[in-house]
Amino acid sequence: MLRKKAYILGAGPTGLITAWKLLEKDWDVTIIEKNKISGGLCRSWRWKKFIIDTGPHIFHTPDQSLKKFWLKNFGKLLIEGKFWCKNVQGKNFDKFYDYPLSVESLNKYENKLKKKIKLELKKIDPDQKNKAKSYKAYIDAFIGPTLRKMFFEKYPKKIWGIETDKMTPDWAPNRINFRKKILPFYTEEFCAVGKHGTGSVYLDIEKRIRKLQGKLKFNETVIGFTKKQNKIDKILTNKKKYILDKNSIVISTLPLNLTSRFLGQKNNLKFRGICSVYLFYNKKFLLPKKIHWLYFDSEQTIFNRITETKKLSKFTCPSNQTYLTAEITYSSGDKFSRINKKKVMKTVADQIHKTKIADIKDLFHTEINYEPYVYPIQFANYKKEVATIKSYVESFENLFSIGAGGEFNYADSQILFHKSFDLVNSLVTKFNDFTNESKNPTSIKFNKEVKIGKVKIGGNCKPYIIAEAGLNHNGSFQLAKQLIDKAKMAGCNSIKFQSFLPDTRISNKVKSENYAEKVIGTQESLSELFKRLSLSFKVQRKIFAYARKKNLEIFSTPFDFESADFLEKMKVPAFKIASVDLINLPLIKYVALKQKPIILSTGMSKISEIDEAVEAVRSTGNKNLILLHCNSSYPSSYSEMNLKFIETLKKMYDVPIGLSDHSTDLMASKVAITRGCNIVERHFTIDKNLEGPDHILSSDFKEIKELVSFKKIYNSWKSFWQISKKSTITKKNILTLLGDGIKKIQPNEYITLNSQKKSLYAKKFIRKGAKFSKNNICIKGPAGGIVPKFFDIIVNKTSKHEIAKDKPITWNDL
Repeated sequence: MLRKKAYILGAGPTGLITAWKLLEKDWDVTIIEKNKISGGLCRSWRWKKFIIDTGPHIFHTPDQSLKKFWLKNFGKLLIEGKFWCKNVQGKNFDKFYDYPLSVESLNKYENKLKKKIKLELKKIDPDQKNKAKSYKAYIDAFIGPTLRKMFFEKYPKKIWGIETDKMTPDWAPNRINFRKKILPFYTEEFCAVGKHGTGSVYLDIEKRIRKLQGKLKFNETVIGFTKKQNKIDKILTNKKKYILDKNSIVISTLPLNLTSRFLGQKNNLKFRGICSVYLFYNKKFLLPKKIHWLYFDSEQTIFNRITETKKLSKFTCPSNQTYLTAEITYSSGDKFSRINKKKVMKTVADQIHKTKIADIKDLFHTEINYEPYVYPIQFANYKKEVATIKSYVESFENLFSIGAGGEFNYADSQILFHKSFDLVNSLVTKFNDFTNESKNPTSIKFNKEVKIGKVKIGGNCKPYIIAEAGLNHNGSFQLAKQLIDKAKMAGCNSIKFQSFLPDTRISNKVKSENYAEKVIGTQESLSELFKRLSLSFKVQRKIFAYARKKNLEIFSTPFDFESADFLEKMKVPAFKIASVDLINLPLIKYVALKQKPIILSTGMSKISEIDEAVEAVRSTGNKNLILLHCNSSYPSSYSEMNLKFIETLKKMYDVPIGLSDHSTDLMASKVAITRGCNIVERHFTIDKNLEGPDHILSSDFKEIKELVSFKKIYNSWKSFWQISKKSTITKKNILTLLGDGIKKIQPNEYITLNSQKKSLYAKKFIRKGAKFSKNNICIKGPAGGIVPKFFDIIVNKTSKHEIAKDKPITWNDL
């Protein structure tokens, strides 16, 4: 049997980790790297007796399994420690504020300032955060204007080059926690640095790669690809051509915008870079005691952070000398990037002298390094651009784009390790399917028309428009009321919410949970997001009562059995089953047995999975089924919509068919309506600029009203096409939207599939030798365990291993 081959572009952390783990699985691996050494943004190199890091880096993780992995493999290369920092402010750089924020540090402020801040904190209205349309307003709603001005105004502007009132809420930290005490930057988790620089860990991985016969090509730059249909057949570098055979794949850790351009797709994605200036002093130490790095938001300095590497590890410098790393954020082509290197180094040296951190007379050498691809720039509607580019890149069957730049997302080592592990696991996993099953189909025929409340759906009836409130209430009852008011004013047939218990949707111990930076709240994991946006049954009762008072039909999507029972008590006119639960046959049957109409979304699925879900409904005797075509990307790009599949579904099942539309405009919904779509579900928001995952792909009042008005040209494809094709751009967009009508899981849907699609999990700790039962098994995301349809099959089977609570149950466990 021929060995699988992987060409990995980039010898940064992701490339090295992925190569190492694939080689352990007996893959043939070649890494192509433009630099002369490995490590990427985490590389280290020597200058005389000093070890220089590209940028200061901490190996930190709350995950015990990753901690054990690091210590087992790199224990001798790491130094565990506690690391501290402060914010430097004041005209004379003489005010040092503890960071992250804490009650203890706040109590040290001068009385007038302290009283002002505490008064603002008391007046905080959590609902204002949900209505914020800018970074500035969002932070004000979190901590008040004074703390925002102190810590979250000048510094973000320095990092991003944009005023905070011009930045969307997406740029803001997802949460700002006040700690009780002044604590190290990283607390309650494993924390270490590279003894001989960050790069020493990745150099060790390089040695393991070489030992496993992996090939590394340094000083070689990728300049393009050639492609045939939906596969890359050649990798072009400045030195040679690599010809790919059918057993070869490409794993690109290059910035997503570069990978896209190499494939011939132009884009507007941009990164902010970091220029690091290294300043060497004849001093033992320089920064204040117990301080490892300092933040500067002052306009008097071009740098935003200074780190003393020797204070992280004494092994990086001679005993009587030290060096500082001053970091400057910039964009390629901006004013700073055009300044002469020598001038930059001199300016930084002079400014550090001015701060009194170091005396310029002790300075004996400077070095400089530029890294142009560090922070992805979240410009307006960037999510749509990213979705389009990812869809295109991932449409190539033998190409995987991964890593910080490869996914257009900033990430540190802990996240990159997890993502690399998961990619390797998905490439070599043994248990993708388990097909031994028996079906007991019934002869029940579904209704061609279905009634929700008093409205008929299907046949020649005009399309039914659902305003999908989803998560766009941001956890606020007041915002939910506004959504109901606007949906009613727009003329929508109904509004729909989502019902789930706080801990039932996503496990907090696997996959995407490890992809979020949680230390100071810069990112929020999926389980944290769902927990925050879960509406209590008490609040949902109020929402239902308000909608009914306004005479607007209301129902919801249950994600668990308890929520389904609650909705039944609320006398909903119908149930919606989300795409993530299409394979959750136990839930589908449970809901269908309530004999209310079932609306079933079919995103990120195969025909066989749709068929099983349909048969699950049929087996209950429920005749009222509506199927929604759906692309489960958030947002969806035109190239992945494949609207012709609506007609395929209609022919297959002869039930009312609709569209659950996650694209960023109305074009897909309009095309679907003209082609006979019976029902359209559009995410609905008060304002697209609000903070939250779905606002960007939602329709506001103006759009949803336009969609409602569009119902009048239902089933009028010929006339619509005759008008539309006169515009070359519109014609091209419509043809792209239509697709080929063949059902397949689209490239971008794998992101949602891997993070949210359901499988079986341990409801509580399961000891070795214990029997599986309904008391110790639950169903939640993400994918990775046994699929839910085998729930009954594994009941009474015995566990071979201990399984921790909230961990997936696999066939290996039986």
